[in-house]
Amino acid sequence: MQTYEEKRFETLNLESTLLEDAHFIECTFSHCNFFELKIKNCIFDRCSFCSCTCAGTEFQYTDFKNNDFHHCSLVGISWDELKTKNGITLPFTAFENCVLKYNYFVKLKLNQFSFQGNVMEECYFEDCRLEKANFQGCQLKNTKFTKNNLAFSDFRDARDYMIDVQTNKVKNARFSYPEAVNLLTGLGIILD
Repeated sequence: MQTYEEKRFETLNLESTLLEDAHFIECTFSHCNFFELKIKNCIFDRCSFCSCTCAGTEFQYTDFKNNDFHHCSLVGISWDELKTKNGITLPFTAFENCVLKYNYFVKLKLNQFSFQGNVMEECYFEDCRLEKANFQGCQLKNTKFTKNNLAFSDFRDARDYMIDVQTNKVKNARFSYPEAVNLLTGLGIILD
């Protein structure tokens, strides 16, 4: 396995290729594009991704540990497939000013995690621990929340979320009016 430690990768454009058997430790990826890439048997540990785009990427036997993303566009990632085998560390530590489309968050422990200010379009959260998570100011167009613990989470100034109050725990979660009216959708209530 090839190891890269504290390396800086700039303006990489990888498309429809295989990245295999590589270990990246505390590396920085800046202005890189990953399209239809297949990443197999790799480890990304404490790396930073800045102004990168990742779309249609397939991951096999790959671990992401404690990586942060700034001003990135991330399309079609199933984050639960990238958590470490022990499940203790998350694949990511931060999303800052990112656009996430069609991302899946399933059975992840995201207590107190901040998604604040990101755009999350048609993402899906299922069976996650999101107590005290921060979604303030997020654009959550058609993002669905199913069977999550959202207790004490903050959705003030967030828009377009789809939270089923019958399947999610929302006690003490914070929402802003008028967007909070969307919470009534799953109850079959009609507002005039």
